[in-house]
Amino acid sequence: MGEPEKVSTDLASESKALEEKELENLKRLVQEQKISTEQAHAFLAGVVDISQASRLQNKYILYSYKNEQISIIFSQEGELLYVTPDPDYLYFK
Repeated sequence: MGEPEKVSTDLASESKALEEKELENLKRLVQEQKISTEQAHAFLAGVVDISQASRLQNKYILYSYKNEQISIIFSQEGELLYVTPDPDYLYFK
C-alpha cells in the first residue's frame, strides 16, 4: 500500500470522526457487495471499541490510505488491531 496519506497518534481527539468515516467505508463495501452486512457490523464494533478505549487514555496509531477509505490501527506496542476489510487489500473469511 506504500506510504500512508495520514498518520495519527491522537485517536482520542479524532475518535468520533474515525467512527463516522469507517461507518461510511463499511457501508460502501456492503453496497459494492465486497462484504456482508454481518461482517460490516462486526468490523464496526471493533472500530467503536478502539475508539472508546482511546478516550480512556489508551494509545493507538492510525494509518490512513486512499483518501481515508482504508484505515489500519496499531497499538502503541505495534500490535495490529484493525484493518478496513477491503478485499482489494485484505483477504479474510
